[in-house]
Amino acid sequence: MKSNRLFIKTKNKKIEYMQDKILELLFYIFRIFPVQKRKIVVSCFKNHGYCDSPKYIIQQLLKLDCTANIVWLCDFENPPEMPACIRQVPYHSIRGIYEQVTAQIWISNRRKSRYV
Repeated sequence: MKSNRLFIKTKNKKIEYMQDKILELLFYIFRIFPVQKRKIVVSCFKNHGYCDSPKYIIQQLLKLDCTANIVWLCDFENPPEMPACIRQVPYHSIRGIYEQVTAQIWISNRRKSRYV
C-alpha cells in the first residue's frame, strides 16, 4: 500500500511544508462532498494496521452486528487478522483524504496530520 501514498517521505522541511499545504488544500476542496451517515474511519498509531485500542472498539462494533461502513487507514496491506468487511485505504492518499472528509465518525489513537 505504500506505493499508493500521494507523496514520498522526506526530511527536507520546505518540501514537507509544501506537501502539507497541498494536502490541506485537498482536504478543504473535498468538503464539497456530503458526510456519509454510518461511515467510520479508523486509524492507528503510526499506521501500523489493525491493532491497539481502535481494533478493540471495531471488534465490539462488529459483535453488535453493526452495519456501518468501516474504512481503516493504514500503510500496510491486508493484516492477517483484519475482518473482510473493513475496507483498507492508504492514510496519506487522495482516497484517504476523501474517506476522512466524508466520514461521520473518526476513531483514532494518533495525532492528526497538520493538514487536518
